Amino acid sequence: FFFFEIPARPGTPWERLMTPPLKPNDEAGRLKLLRQTEVLDTPPEVHFDNLTQLAAQTCEAPVALVSFVDADRVWFKSKLGTDAPQCTRDDSYCGHVVNERKLVLCLDTTADWRFSDSPFTRQAGFRFYMGHPIIPPGTRHVIGTVCIIDTKPRDSVPHEMLDKFNQLVSVVQGMVSMRLQLAERIESMSLFVAKVSHELRTPLNGILGVSE
Repeated sequence: FFFFEIPARPGTPWERLMTPPLKPNDEAGRLKLLRQTEVLDTPPEVHFDNLTQLAAQTCEAPVALVSFVDADRVWFKSKLGTDAPQCTRDDSYCGHVVNERKLVLCLDTTADWRFSDSPFTRQAGFRFYMGHPIIPPGTRHVIGTVCIIDTKPRDSVPHEMLDKFNQLVSVVQGMVSMRLQLAERIESMSLFVAKVSHELRTPLNGILGVSE
């Protein structure tokens, strides 16, 4: 597989040309939900990596990513085709997916105003991008993307390939939803333990006070 390096934004001539992706109106709620998943900066997980590899194979692409979009960075939970852990949000393709809240399909990045001046287009040489938003079931916020990247432009994407890609995204969204449910259960359990502990201490303190 092809391996790319994340272009260094500061000091490059492209930083004056790149128009950063807009941030959505629900940015505060989106970031809150992202924090609740507790997924950022976690170690690699085999089930995410298996899906990333399957996405690359299905879409016949050298680069595949499961990314989560933080306030100022795009962090890669799972990656194929790069060793980079993250990139800046302002330079990213994925930032547009978060803002547009739908599948972003770009057959040729040099012909799309959103991507043509990106350092990933001009320096890394990416020419094709397909990114799907990660919206955990039961929520309305886009917290990340599943994306496919190629160094060659394409004329089209077959419907069968697109359908399989969407199915893989659904699996990722389900996995993220499970993380949210687990985090909620842990929080509920912590509150319950704290309440019980307080109730147990209260009469005990009263007894100790009387004995003194």
